[in-house]
Amino acid sequence: MQPDTYRVPEHDREVLIAPPRDEAVRLGFRFIADADHSVASRTVALKPPQPHLTHEDAALASAADQTDEKRHLFVADVHLEPGGGPRTRRFEQFLEYARDHGDVVYVLGDLFDLWLGAGHEADYAQVLATMKSATQRGLKLYLLPGNRDFLMGPEIARHSGATLLPEHVELQLGGQRCLICHGDQFCTADPRYQRLRFWVRSWPVRAAARLLPMPLKRWLAACIKRRSDSDLIQKSEQQTGLVESEIRKVIDHGIDVVICGHAHNRQARAIGHGRLFVLDDWHDAATALACINSRWEWLDIP
Repeated sequence: MQPDTYRVPEHDREVLIAPPRDEAVRLGFRFIADADHSVASRTVALKPPQPHLTHEDAALASAADQTDEKRHLFVADVHLEPGGGPRTRRFEQFLEYARDHGDVVYVLGDLFDLWLGAGHEADYAQVLATMKSATQRGLKLYLLPGNRDFLMGPEIARHSGATLLPEHVELQLGGQRCLICHGDQFCTADPRYQRLRFWVRSWPVRAAARLLPMPLKRWLAACIKRRSDSDLIQKSEQQTGLVESEIRKVIDHGIDVVICGHAHNRQARAIGHGRLFVLDDWHDAATALACINSRWEWLDIP
């Protein structure tokens, strides 16, 4: 399996994203990245989102962008629900925290519990407005599609200010080749799911979805979800989990670090000469993986 390489556009040119020099001391981080691949963890406190930005604040933020070192934060499986709720509030506060620290944020799929394409924006108006405000004030926010929100399209950029990336993205972080993706493509022990995944993401289905009225899309999505939930109950953990041999193929191809979600189970372990990080979900609490110059840390967000 050869991952696609994506170069993120920045300032009207395309560059591979790479973090600057380490400023762990200034940021108050305690990193552990030793031979057994242990990863430090700490809790961070968030503050409520700030809806407005004065001209003075904007000038200060612009100046900070020229001097502050960048930290890369990875989250997945936030599963925001229509109309808001606790997860929406946590995510909004997380965006403010990331913006205040000059971080670069990647959401590796399933930001939304369900996204049905253009016309679905009204169900998530609150959080989209917060995302737009944060990106307008300097936050770099990148979204990858997951199995619940693979119908995200240009409407996301218009309403949130985020950049929508392909399913597989290769980043250069601290001299390491990192592959980021949602992770469900590694669930090859479940061929039925893989067939469904291939079918619903095919261009004919995606094209048809753009033409369907929203009520019909909601009905079809509900039918598929009921069937999927029913099948999931009958499947073993081995069937629904990430298959290590598939990840090893990517690492053997030259990738140093694989970061994904989907499994809803935090993991950090070595596979061959590389490393695997599996991000936790946000069902009960918020969590992120942070990277500066190939050093890694879990952030637990109360």
